[in-house]
Amino acid sequence: MVLLQPLLIEHLDRVGLTVPTDVQATAIPTISKDHDVIIQSYTGSGKTLAYLLPILAKIGPLKCSSETDEPDKKKGIEAVIVAPSRELGMQIVREVEKLLGPAGKKAVQQLVGGANRSRQEEALKKNKPAIVVGIPGRIAEISAAGKLQTHGCRFLVLDEVDELLSFNFREDMHRILEHVGKRAGGEQPNKTLGPLARRIERQTIFVSATVPFSVVRAARSWGRDPLLVRAKNVLPLDSIPAAGPVSISGKQMRMMLDSARVYASSIYIGSVLLALICALLIHNKLLTLLAIIIEIGALVW
Repeated sequence: MVLLQPLLIEHLDRVGLTVPTDVQATAIPTISKDHDVIIQSYTGSGKTLAYLLPILAKIGPLKCSSETDEPDKKKGIEAVIVAPSRELGMQIVREVEKLLGPAGKKAVQQLVGGANRSRQEEALKKNKPAIVVGIPGRIAEISAAGKLQTHGCRFLVLDEVDELLSFNFREDMHRILEHVGKRAGGEQPNKTLGPLARRIERQTIFVSATVPFSVVRAARSWGRDPLLVRAKNVLPLDSIPAAGPVSISGKQMRMMLDSARVYASSIYIGSVLLALICALLIHNKLLTLLAIIIEIGALVW
């Protein structure tokens, strides 16, 4: 297990973070052992630091002394953190900057909307950050322009991954997943997992307050044997049952077939049909008004 660098612990003490939360105490050693994980915990439980600390222990100015760079290796972006909103992205950047201190702020670069893209590209070229934090659209946009090199990236974090699975982010996420951690000449992904399959070089961290089946499916496809971190527990993803047909209990069935409910539903449907017939065919205002009154009465009942 990678231990936190004394300098990193010193910075934590300086900002008043001396006791880890449950999810941090569980996630930090698990991520440090190079496991892909899903971090599930409620808002405000410290999920951001739960993945930031083990990442900062391996990259950037506060990394552990045991994490030596390979000789003649060109430094580049080593961690990409994706957030669904500008607000969350900037919040994560502030957390990183708070830990790094004024001297290490250049190690992180935000790539969010609402900011000048050219200036962001210039900052990437000038500062050569180890960590980029941004929204899918801006990260994919700069990557497509050839200004964001992430093929040698070691970490990919998908914060609020349940929102990142939205259809609106589909194309941008496709590009991010295809390029982050893909090294030239590296092993190709398992084609049975589809084009969004994970590259073996990167460590993927999924973060969410909830873990619906869509998140489980994404983690299985994009991760390598990911573990589920919940507060004090670490569970294999296989412990989460796959989604199956929804079963209806006998009590629910009796409630659905209750005579009063069926009668009210019949009146409501009949009233709707009568109102449509009166309005479209008979053109009788009195019958239409009567049907609407009956319909409202059935709905209230």
